[in-house]
Amino acid sequence: MEMANWTSGILTNRGRDLQLKVEAGEKLKMTRFKLGDGMETTAEAADLNDLIGAKIAFGITGIERLGTLCKFTGVVTNTAVSAGFRAREWGLFAEDPDLGEILYMIALDDRPDYIAAQDAVLNSTITYALNVDISQASKIEPIIDPQGLVTTEILEKAAGLVRRNMEYFLNDKVFDIQLSAHPSWRLVCTKAGTTSGVLLNLHGAKLGDTYADGTAEWTVKDAYEATVDAHNKAPDAHADIRRILDDKAPIASPALTGTPTVPMATKGTSTDQIASTAFVAQAVADAVLAIGGHETPTITALINWELMATENNGVDARNLQNSESGVIACGGDNASKSGYGKGCILLKQVYTDFDRILVLGCDDACSFCTRRVFDKWELDLMFANSLTFNIINDNGIVWRIFGGKKGTYAGELSSGKVWRTHSQGCGIIEIYGIKY
Repeated sequence: MEMANWTSGILTNRGRDLQLKVEAGEKLKMTRFKLGDGMETTAEAADLNDLIGAKIAFGITGIERLGTLCKFTGVVTNTAVSAGFRAREWGLFAEDPDLGEILYMIALDDRPDYIAAQDAVLNSTITYALNVDISQASKIEPIIDPQGLVTTEILEKAAGLVRRNMEYFLNDKVFDIQLSAHPSWRLVCTKAGTTSGVLLNLHGAKLGDTYADGTAEWTVKDAYEATVDAHNKAPDAHADIRRILDDKAPIASPALTGTPTVPMATKGTSTDQIASTAFVAQAVADAVLAIGGHETPTITALINWELMATENNGVDARNLQNSESGVIACGGDNASKSGYGKGCILLKQVYTDFDRILVLGCDDACSFCTRRVFDKWELDLMFANSLTFNIINDNGIVWRIFGGKKGTYAGELSSGKVWRTHSQGCGIIEIYGIKY
């Protein structure tokens, strides 16, 4: 995961003018912070008097003076964020005696953190600190906003903790520290009302258990399952999918059972024609024959689908499927609980155990298949000398992974068993290790 990479603070032109006034005797009154998602450059920053894409303002909660260096801090919670955004710009504002409030200093981030919306499963509280080198630190007079200070109540609200004597509504989701052994479990309000003043006893709680709390009622549910279930039941859910289905022509046999069949495509076909499993099997056999002459190699399926399902909260990562041919593939949309990154391919063993590697892919509709074969030495060369490279590149479909040449890149790279996805526009059916 990439971390924030803020530039050093850049004084705006108005900030420089104010600095001259301070050196002449004026007090420097710092007023507040702002975060935004604007994409200005450092060259543009000096001319600004506000952030390009300001999203949230928050008060100064403290100041620490160390010689000429002053450290300003502020605390922001996402409880006031209506829509999530990437925090690319960060401004410190001050009071000019002639102009009023101005943008004093700005910092930019080319690897921005994501500030989640207030309705996120897990709320967040972030502390921001900005160091400013000011020759006359004694003249700084920060305006401390009491509402910007983090109280116990703010922390409880930001963390989503269930609060006493509080009104809750149907489907509200809260957390109780008694459920900390199960990080994804939440109390879901199944009867609106006001909680009592007495703490709940959740000792021995299980999924599905229901608890009366004042006039409210809670049911223990998995947060991810509850979120997905609520989304699927929403009348406006999956609008794009419904629109696409509405645009499709009627299917002759919509309720397929047993083992559906399709005409066998001619060998070498590379079109939108549906590919049967027999065609895929023949393509694999032809690929093996092409790379190994007439020797009979040992072929090993390498992708650890079970582990990838575990990392994807128990859901199979193969989310692409053609209902007529039966071909299934991973479209790179799988998430991870362990920081592997979206679309990360986990292998059962290192590719270096084999003579060649066969990557079998398809388009997103699983309507045609393609392959690419690597000699071990070829992969060794790509991993050693590339930040990224393609393992599939055919007829407009691409799957690119990170190599092993880091350079100035700060993120995680691939290894022999963990192929980290950089970008993709197709599906991965399987990766095979071939040993002669």
